[in-house]
Amino acid sequence: MTNIKRIDELTTEELRKVFQNNAKLQNEISEDMQESEMFWAGEILDVLNEYGGLSSWDIGFCNRNQHITAKDGKEREFIEGVKKAQKDYGFLPDGENVYIEYVDELIMEWKNVDMYSDEYVDLEEKIAEHISNIERLLTEQFTKNLDGLLGTYEEDYFLEFYADARMDGDYHVNMETFELFECVSYTKSYA
Repeated sequence: MTNIKRIDELTTEELRKVFQNNAKLQNEISEDMQESEMFWAGEILDVLNEYGGLSSWDIGFCNRNQHITAKDGKEREFIEGVKKAQKDYGFLPDGENVYIEYVDELIMEWKNVDMYSDEYVDLEEKIAEHISNIERLLTEQFTKNLDGLLGTYEEDYFLEFYADARMDGDYHVNMETFELFECVSYTKSYA
């Protein structure tokens, strides 16, 4: 008789073997990770746009045309969203906080300068350059997070989260081959 165990009875090393021997499980975990990461990306984008400072954005796993664009005339709102996203999620490296504050101060200075002065035009150009740089930083950080996720952490995700949170006593493992099975029952309707 084949040696069968429930998934919740396995040791970490046995779970590791289950992961390594089940290609469909690996694909399912990868999809779950992508869905989870896109959920967080959506949450961060919502915070970035909380003050109405985003004009457009396109972030995703399969998309190579990723971008984040601030609305013209909404520089202050954009920076407020960036500051809040940074505070809530620590999305950008901590070293960028000083830079974000610097740009925020420039915007405040710009708002208080006579709009017909040379200083106003100079600040406007400088701020546009900094906003463009922050758009690039945000886009690069999303890309780095999404690209760095796949092919690297699936096994850890399975061991540390997925096996416990997404699998229950309906999952069984053939301990000789480490093949995973799910017991599925359903009610058939003839209505």
